[in-house]
Amino acid sequence: MPYVVADYIIERLSQNGVEALFGVPAVFCAPVFNGAARRPNFRTVVTNSDLEAGYAADGYARVKGLSAVAVSYGPGTLSIANAVAGAYIERSPIVVINGGPSDKNITDQNTTGVVYSHSMDGRTPTSTSSATSRCTASANQTSTASPRSSTTRSRRP
Repeated sequence: MPYVVADYIIERLSQNGVEALFGVPAVFCAPVFNGAARRPNFRTVVTNSDLEAGYAADGYARVKGLSAVAVSYGPGTLSIANAVAGAYIERSPIVVINGGPSDKNITDQNTTGVVYSHSMDGRTPTSTSSATSRCTASANQTSTASPRSSTTRSRRP
């Protein structure tokens, strides 16, 4: 297997005493989770949300001195903001790893108006590691989301 950037990141984290990667695996950060799985004596801690992963990484850093968390592109990045802010205030060092779409994904988004956050290069993933989510998306699917109900609060100026 070729040595990739994700392997380098995990190796450098290991050299600095980090023994675990926290997060919710998603397509754009899956290579980092795969790199962690390949590293001997390195474990992944999968949580229910990116915010929980951030708080777990904060606690780990307070005990061990440094931690790492990998979050999903978009909502995951925003979700972890409070945990990172809390860690910053408490001087708890956390490395946040956030993958992003490839140039092809961005071109596809500009062409179709869809971000393929749960597919790779517009194709549904055919095999994933146990740490990787098994979500799929299709540009041809119609949205089933309904608009917000009229009972939601309006913003005040």
